[in-house]
Amino acid sequence: MYAPHETYDAIIIGARVAGAATAMLLAKGGARVLLVDSAARIGDTLSTHALMRPAVALLERWGLAEKLVEAGTAVVTNTTFHYDRERISIPLKPVGSLPGLISPRRWLLDPMLVDAAVAAGAEVRLSTRFEGVTTGADGQVSGVVLCDPNGHAYSARCRLLVGADGRVSRVAGAVKAPVLKATPRGAATIYGYFADIPNEGYRWMFSPSLQTGLIPTNDGLHCVFASCPPADFRVRFGDDAGSGLVAAIAATDPDVAEQLASAGATQRLIRFGGAPGHIRAGAGAGWALVGDAGYFKDPATAHGISDALLDAHRLSGAVLSGAGLRAYVRQRNAHGFEFLQLTTKIGALDWSLETLKLHHQRLSAIINAESAELSDPAELRVAA
Repeated sequence: MYAPHETYDAIIIGARVAGAATAMLLAKGGARVLLVDSAARIGDTLSTHALMRPAVALLERWGLAEKLVEAGTAVVTNTTFHYDRERISIPLKPVGSLPGLISPRRWLLDPMLVDAAVAAGAEVRLSTRFEGVTTGADGQVSGVVLCDPNGHAYSARCRLLVGADGRVSRVAGAVKAPVLKATPRGAATIYGYFADIPNEGYRWMFSPSLQTGLIPTNDGLHCVFASCPPADFRVRFGDDAGSGLVAAIAATDPDVAEQLASAGATQRLIRFGGAPGHIRAGAGAGWALVGDAGYFKDPATAHGISDALLDAHRLSGAVLSGAGLRAYVRQRNAHGFEFLQLTTKIGALDWSLETLKLHHQRLSAIINAESAELSDPAELRVAA
């Protein structure tokens, strides 16, 4: 049994990328932090794996990027965009000590961040459910009600409650976080892991009503995916998912499709039916949201993990520097609405290839701006 009415500087609900990174950074800054998750263990989860430059820069800063590579994560030094049969190949610049980018499996990345949070001084409680919030007379969140593995409910106080509990966030519901922008359901996706595919970097492939790709990840495997409009999903992948995935890749690269057909998936293919996107209010009276809890978009732009790490960086910096929650929300929203809009357009899969190229150019400019934010001396003072 835990002592009732314990007081923390921050209680974070959700111990995956966004929550664990936030806990680590706040604890490093001297805050007393409780990190909570309903899962009994932090293992694998649905993911595109790909990390963009800001995310890798943060992991490098935190001393985790090289550990991920040492644990078998592939390094990506090139990205190629296939617009039907046209190919545009772009060499990637080094990030710190790494020659390029990385795309770790979630069974590796998430527990590593949890371990880093513990090493920084955060307390972690798994198999623990979030049941609701407590508030003061002024309506500000003052604590939480949790339920331990034996079903016993208890309360804990906090100065800040952080919801990092995913797209369907119970914390967001409990604090009645307003939805600032919602988008329609995106594409439906199927993906799996394939061995014996040469690491030629990130490969993003586009043809009419179809997006496919290959992402080098851990232990010599590639994450291979295909996305299409939900109405087309059963026709493309319903009868024989493996053959459907190979055929989708063949639309832009028959040679890679032949490699996939020869290799075969290392496990059963995984389906994601698509989900609406949203930006919720990022913070309120005694609470904040990070990761998918506050900001979820279609996986089409593979930026979800990067968003989660940026949220952790921005929120912890705003809290520890005294800049406040408004500073966090301002930074998160600076590019968030435009990125959501562009991702929605790409995920709809109803573009012309020339229009799609313009969307990608604008996304690249936003990612460059996010990277510049991390090197801005004024921003570093806020996020110290």
